[in-house]
Amino acid sequence: MELKLAVPGDADDLRSLREWLGNEADVRNHAKISTSLTPLAEGEMGLDLEVLKLILETGFNIASLVMSVASWRETRRAKPTVEFHDSRRTVILSSSSEEAIEAVIRELDEDDPSSHS
Repeated sequence: MELKLAVPGDADDLRSLREWLGNEADVRNHAKISTSLTPLAEGEMGLDLEVLKLILETGFNIASLVMSVASWRETRRAKPTVEFHDSRRTVILSSSSEEAIEAVIRELDEDDPSSHS
């Protein structure tokens, strides 16, 4: 499964998130992380969006990734919004409440063949 993470508006936050995820054992051992540019949608103005691209191994627990991202958000002064993009949808984490985290996990885990081994 390929998943892209974006932190709109701040390249420093994206670099910090990459470093944070690289230090998480589960992510480090079961995902390949790279940085790439994603073009804006047609009609949008501005520069291409820099994103983290994660290639996740089959059976990777998406919940651990979302929990890691939520933990990282809590270390940031401004608590940035994080966008999760997969091939079918964009899911936004803008709160670290238990309900928000569970909603993101459910949405990303829904119909993901790699989550059902």
